[in-house]
Amino acid sequence: MLDHLAYTVVYVDDMEKCAEFYRDGLGIPLDYAVEGWTQFKSNGAALVLHPKLDSQKAQPGGSAVHITFRVDDLDAEYNR
Repeated sequence: MLDHLAYTVVYVDDMEKCAEFYRDGLGIPLDYAVEGWTQFKSNGAALVLHPKLDSQKAQPGGSAVHITFRVDDLDAEYNR
């Protein structure tokens, strides 16, 4: 069953500025950070900041987002 949000990745232009916003502005606790990956933990789901990919940099407008769910049986969910 598709009921567990694992993480959401937000692709950003400025990692430090965005990390500061989520950490200091919104008060979401920092879980860990390495180059190219800043992760915040909230209610079991992770919010991840990642630098925009080259293919995303050419796109005008807002941030790209990647949402991931955990499932018990991937084949069953695919078939459903």
